[in-house]
Amino acid sequence: MFFLIVLGTFFDQMDLYNMSFVGPALLKNWGMTMGELASINSIMIFTMLFGGLFGGYASDRYGRKTALLTGCLIFSIFSICNGLAWNYYSFLIFRTITGFGIAMLISTEIGYVTEITPSNQRGKWFSIVLGVGLFGAPITAWVSKIIIPMFDYGWRIIFFLGGAGFIVFILGCIFLIESPRWLVAHGKYDKAKKNFKLLTGKDLIINPEDMDASKVAKGASYFEALRVMFHKNYIKQTTVVTNVFFFGCAGAFMFISWAPTLLTKNGMSLELSLQIGSVIAMGMPLGGILSSFLTDKGGRKLPLGGAFMLYGICGMLYGQMTNSTLIMALGFVMAASHIAGFSMISSYGAESYPTRVRGTAYSLAYMMSRIGPAIGNLVVPMLFASVGYTSYFMIVGGILLAVGLQCCIFGLATAGRNLEEMHEELGSGISFGAKEVLD
Repeated sequence: MFFLIVLGTFFDQMDLYNMSFVGPALLKNWGMTMGELASINSIMIFTMLFGGLFGGYASDRYGRKTALLTGCLIFSIFSICNGLAWNYYSFLIFRTITGFGIAMLISTEIGYVTEITPSNQRGKWFSIVLGVGLFGAPITAWVSKIIIPMFDYGWRIIFFLGGAGFIVFILGCIFLIESPRWLVAHGKYDKAKKNFKLLTGKDLIINPEDMDASKVAKGASYFEALRVMFHKNYIKQTTVVTNVFFFGCAGAFMFISWAPTLLTKNGMSLELSLQIGSVIAMGMPLGGILSSFLTDKGGRKLPLGGAFMLYGICGMLYGQMTNSTLIMALGFVMAASHIAGFSMISSYGAESYPTRVRGTAYSLAYMMSRIGPAIGNLVVPMLFASVGYTSYFMIVGGILLAVGLQCCIFGLATAGRNLEEMHEELGSGISFGAKEVLD
C-alpha cells in the first residue's frame, strides 16, 4: 500500500517540477517570454489552490482513497495533454488542470498517511513516502538534460512520462484501503474494524453504542473547518501553519522553480543551467529521506523551523556565488532543505486539526501554499529586473529564514502525541472514542 502511495508521489512530483527544466526550452524553442512563463506557473499554482480545497473537502466527504485516486487520474490525463499542446494557450489550459490534479492528490495523501500510521512514526513515514517519491524530480532533471537538447520536441516527452500515473490509479483502485479513522468518524464501524485488521493485524476495540452520534461526520463544511481553525485555542497554530505555507512555499518556489531559468538569464548556457538544475534536484529526495530521521524529534516544530532557516541562509549565499561547483553545492543543500521542510509542514499541518475536519482544514491551510507561490511567480520577473541576480536571492533567503524562526518560537509541538488526546486538550470537543487502540 505504501508502495502505491510512493509511486503516486513519484509521478506527481515529476509533473510538479518538470517546468523547472522545460521552462528554458520553451524560452528557446517557442520564443516564450519570461512573463508568459511566469503566467503559466502562477496560474497553475493558483489553480492548485482550488485543487487542494476540493481534495480536502472530497476526502472528508467521500473518503481519503476516493479523493486521492481522483487527483491521480486528473494529473495523469492532463500531463499527456501538456505534451500535445499546440500553442501557448492550449499549454496554459492543460497545465492549469494538471495543477488541479496534483494539488488534489497532495492535499489528500498527507491526511491519509497521517491517519494510517502510529503516532510516534507519522512524520517518519510521510517523509519516507515523499523522499522516495521525490526521486521523480531528479530523474526528470536527468532525463530532461539528455532529451531536451536533443530534439526541439524533447520537452513534450517529459510531459508524456507523467501520464504513467495511470498505473497508480489502476493499482490503487484494487489495493488501497480506506482510512479506519475516517470510517469511524463517519459511523462505518464494521468497515473500520476490517481495515484496521488489514493494517495492523490487531482487532479494533470499539463499541458503537459508546460513540457520540452527534460527532458522526457527514463531511465537514468549509465553515465548520474555519470555525475550528480560528477558534481561540487554534488560531495561534493556524497562524504558524499558514505562514509556513504562504511565505515558506513562496520563497521556496521562487528558488526551486526558477533556478535554471535565472541562471540562463544571468548569462549561463542552457546546457550548463540544465546540468546544474539536475544536480540540485538530486538534493530533493535526499531531503525527504533525511527528514524521516529528524521529523519526529523536537515536537516536529524545531526540525521544521531548522530546515527553513538552513534554506534561507544557503539562499543568501547562493546568490553570491559565480563558481558553478559552489552553485551546485549550495543549490543541492537548498533543495534538500526545501523538501525536508515541505515534508515536515505537511505532517505538521495535518496533525494540527481534529479528524472530523482534518482534510478540509488542512486544505484551507494548504491553500496558502498555492497563493504564496502564485504571487511569488508573478513577482519574480519584476524583482529580478529591479534588484538583479544577487539581491534577488538575498531577499528570498531572508523570507525563508524568517519563516523558520517563527515556527521554532511560536509553533505547537505535535510529534509523538495522540491526535485525539491532543485535540481534546485544545478544546475541540471532538472525541474519537478508540484512541488507545489506534495509537
